[in-house]
Amino acid sequence: MDRQPEIQPADPAARRRALRWLLVATALGALLLSLVDGVTRQIDDPLQAERWLYLLIGLLALAGLLMLWPLRRLWRIGGDAIHSRRFPPPGLAVVRATPVLRDAAARRRGRQLQLFALAMALIVLLIPVLLAWMVLRLVGTAGAG
Repeated sequence: MDRQPEIQPADPAARRRALRWLLVATALGALLLSLVDGVTRQIDDPLQAERWLYLLIGLLALAGLLMLWPLRRLWRIGGDAIHSRRFPPPGLAVVRATPVLRDAAARRRGRQLQLFALAMALIVLLIPVLLAWMVLRLVGTAGAG
């Protein structure tokens, strides 16, 4: 006899919370982008442009640090799934109806979430570092030439 999989129903409140966070983050990103664009279009002094470039790299690094918060949450959800042997972990509200995984499948999903969170955190941290390194190399090359 074919057994129907257990489904955890969507939580409308969680869906509204997620949508609010997404809208706020999008609005803040658009505002920051328009401010930076407006300021950088008015720069014609190379020294001032270099200073703004460093400030923009700093803002990128700050944005990256802010992105670590949801990645930390994702890591913890993966750990909860591993320990409870259930995905979604008990008490986690989901934004859409989600099939419940148990035992080995839940542990595998938990490890996948943790691996994804770790990979994304490394990318988020490395991008500003690599960008700063490239800028410093280019500025050093331009100053020597």
